[in-house]
Amino acid sequence: MSQSEKENNEVEVKIIDGDDSERSNGSADGEDASIGNESPENGAAINVEILKNKLQQLQAEFENYKKRNESERLLLVDIIKSEMIKKLLPILDDFDRLFDHEENESGEFREGVKLIHKQFYDLLKEQGLKPIGALGKKFDPNFHEALLTDYVEDIEEDMITAEWRKGYLFKERLLRPTQVKVNKKNS
Repeated sequence: MSQSEKENNEVEVKIIDGDDSERSNGSADGEDASIGNESPENGAAINVEILKNKLQQLQAEFENYKKRNESERLLLVDIIKSEMIKKLLPILDDFDRLFDHEENESGEFREGVKLIHKQFYDLLKEQGLKPIGALGKKFDPNFHEALLTDYVEDIEEDMITAEWRKGYLFKERLLRPTQVKVNKKNS
């Protein structure tokens, strides 16, 4: 007999014992001496109802467990993807640097490299990558990493004046901060 069968038998015994104690009322001859209006059939129906409620509760708990397990699995998949994308970012940086020195390359070569860059970027974007815009915006330490300081009087304090390396979000989580140059006022 398996463990679950033993547990089921124990539950049945407890139910029967419970019914017998409610029905016996000290009667030695085994006749039906019910308490109040409760018949043996009503006691069994109540116990069946209790078991049904417990079964429904267990089913609901199991459904919640499955949903929680699925959301944790999806989070793990996103973490793995973000680590992969983080490793690909230096390649994207190399493309960006290549475009900064375009005057050295022929037009056809440049167009081919641009096409590869676009395909690569679109693939990463499709997976959840999103660039963090920084140039001309106010410095935010949650998304930007200040490398240098500028001292331009006609630009507001804490405004970003240059972007050294692009920063990225992966599905609204910071993957890499943007490295920037920030304006400060001379004191």
